[in-house]
Amino acid sequence: MKSVDYLVRVHLLPQDLALAIKDENDRLYDTAKLYSFLIESNLLWRVWSIDTYGRVWVEINFVNDDDEEEFHTLMLDPGTYKEVEYDTYQVLET
Repeated sequence: MKSVDYLVRVHLLPQDLALAIKDENDRLYDTAKLYSFLIESNLLWRVWSIDTYGRVWVEINFVNDDDEEEFHTLMLDPGTYKEVEYDTYQVLET
């Protein structure tokens, strides 16, 4: 386990996902929609994990428009989020 003392506010869609979100047939389309959801929500997200390369992952759980539960984890690209100071908590190291 690793300790972090911040939440993340996602504010920018990575370039590859900005292109993918325009094409429903793109293999990254679903990831782009999920990343956009983080941006549009204006919520602060807890870090779920920090991998061996130091990349930040968040956990996203919600009920979709079809009233079905969805459970996701998403790696955030550096420069697309801001760290917001918060109480220290434990996250996974993967």
